[in-house]
Amino acid sequence: MWPSGKAPGLGPGDREFKSRPNKSETEKKKAEAKMQEINEAHSFLSDEKKRRLYEQYESIEMIDMEKRRMDLAEVVEASITKILLVEKDEFIEEVKSSGSFYNPRDLDDFNGHLKRTLKKAEMLNERKKNLIDQERNNFLQQLKNLTGWNLLGEERQNEIIEEMKRNKTTDQFSDVLEMTKKEIAKIKGGNENDTNYLKTAANSNELQSRKREILDVIRATRRQKVLSEAIQKIKNALNQQPVIKNGELREIKQKRAKKEITGKLDELIRQAQTAIAKNDLITLEKLLNQIETYQSDSAYEERKTDIERLFQQLASVSLPKYRELTINSLDEFLRQDPPLSLDELEKANQNFAEQIKNASSAEEIKNIKNSVSNNINQGRSNKIVVNLINQAKQARTEEEKSAVRQKISELENSGNKTKQPFTINYFSSSGDWWNSDYCWLTAY
Repeated sequence: MWPSGKAPGLGPGDREFKSRPNKSETEKKKAEAKMQEINEAHSFLSDEKKRRLYEQYESIEMIDMEKRRMDLAEVVEASITKILLVEKDEFIEEVKSSGSFYNPRDLDDFNGHLKRTLKKAEMLNERKKNLIDQERNNFLQQLKNLTGWNLLGEERQNEIIEEMKRNKTTDQFSDVLEMTKKEIAKIKGGNENDTNYLKTAANSNELQSRKREILDVIRATRRQKVLSEAIQKIKNALNQQPVIKNGELREIKQKRAKKEITGKLDELIRQAQTAIAKNDLITLEKLLNQIETYQSDSAYEERKTDIERLFQQLASVSLPKYRELTINSLDEFLRQDPPLSLDELEKANQNFAEQIKNASSAEEIKNIKNSVSNNINQGRSNKIVVNLINQAKQARTEEEKSAVRQKISELENSGNKTKQPFTINYFSSSGDWWNSDYCWLTAY
């Protein structure tokens, strides 16, 4: 580029040439060629757009006509990475517009070579995408071949598969695979006696029943941990104060209410045991129906072993009556506040009544009931926490926040910690999560 940024005018030597008309024909042609080159350079460099292009791709030099054709292909190869940074069509049109600088035939070669190179780059990108898809499929197959993959359950399996599909690099694929291996190992490590328990199953139905029972235990453990984390996040978001107003009084009222329910439940259990001793199935059925109305209460969970023993004693006398009572119990549990519909249960549990009717043993019926009960607790807990989150999002005054804290305290003290099957995820640019537009629950 010229130091001044502009093409120079005619110098003294050029003026001298004009004043000497007796030059030979050869000298005249050389002089005319020189003048043409100067005029072309002046025209090119006076155009700001063309000069910017020339400066950006300084490797494309003004070379003589004989050498230009040979060098253009090399120039394109060397500068293709720079060219790709510019819009293809815009760049090609810009090159075409500088016809005074390029021989038309050279321009056609340049244009064709550029398009071929860009096409090659697109093909390489497509090939790379295919290789990534192939590698991802290989890792997905490794996931499904893992020993213990089925222990995760269909819902968790789908979550892991979706995470694998979102990833694009080998390291990311490997991380998902290793994470899954650790998760399976943790499940196996926490249930060392489960293998023997499954081996001693008498038949395939009992094996499936015991497998479901083991998975329920695993999920219950996971739910307890998740509930604690969720409640802690809500507390942090509300900047919980050490003690709310009248907190001690409310706690006393809660304890009194729990004691009253406990007394009623204990009396019902005692009467049911008496009915069994007298072989009074009609009275026993009525008492068990009353007992099942307390399924949502912590006192029921604390006495679950005794209650299940009552049902087992009923099953030993009349399996059909046990089936009927179990179905009625689950229907009652669905109606309790907040109520759930069958559609809100997992697909495998929506036809629980039919499963219970077809069950061949008391143990199978018991495991079906436990699975459906856990599922109901799952849906109910989600609704409760969703309501808490919505209230926390809308809380502005200390009084409103205090009310939410009180409900959290009641939830913590309710004894239902093993029933809460949810994970809370949230994002907030402001740091005040209740103002977030992105807050949701993901059920296990």
